[in-house]
Amino acid sequence: MTLAIVLRRYNVPVSVTYNVTRWGAYARRVAAGLALSALGDALLVWPQHFVAGMLAFAAAHVFYLAAFRGGRRALWLGAALYWRRGRLPARAGAAGRLRALVPLYALLLASMAWRGAARGGAAAAGALLFLLSDAILGYHLFGAAVAHAQVAVMSTYYLGQLGIALSALQERPGP
Repeated sequence: MTLAIVLRRYNVPVSVTYNVTRWGAYARRVAAGLALSALGDALLVWPQHFVAGMLAFAAAHVFYLAAFRGGRRALWLGAALYWRRGRLPARAGAAGRLRALVPLYALLLASMAWRGAARGGAAAAGALLFLLSDAILGYHLFGAAVAHAQVAVMSTYYLGQLGIALSALQERPGP
C-alpha cells in the first residue's frame, strides 16, 4: 500500500523530470521559467509573500531571458521598453523595499519582453502579453485603480505564459 502511495504521489514529478531532461536547452529554460512562475503565483496568494512572489517571477524572467537569447535584434523595441521602464519609478507608488525592487523587476521584465519579441512567433506574443499583464498589475497596485484589473491581468498573464510555453514546442526537434 505504501509503495502505491509513493508511486502515485511522485509519478508526475518523476515523469516531468525525465521528459525535461530529453528536451533541448531552450525548452528546459522555458520549463524552469514556467515552474518559477507557478511558485510566484502560489506565493502571491498571500499579500505578506508579495516580495517572495516578485523574486520568484524575477528568477523566471532570468530563465526566459536565457531561453530567448539570440534572435533578431529589435533594438527599437528594447529602447522603447527601457525608456518606459525608466519612467516607472518616478511615478510608482511603491514604498519601502519595493521602491528598490520594483525598478529592478521592471528592468528584468522589459529585458524579457524585448528578447522574446526579438525572437518572434509564440515567444514574442507570450513575452509581450506577460509584459502587458504586469503593466496592468503594476498600474493597478501602484498607480490608479483599473476597472476589471483581475480579469485583464490574469487573462493576459495566462495567454502570455501559454505563448512562451508554445514557443518551446516550436523549438523542440521532432520525434
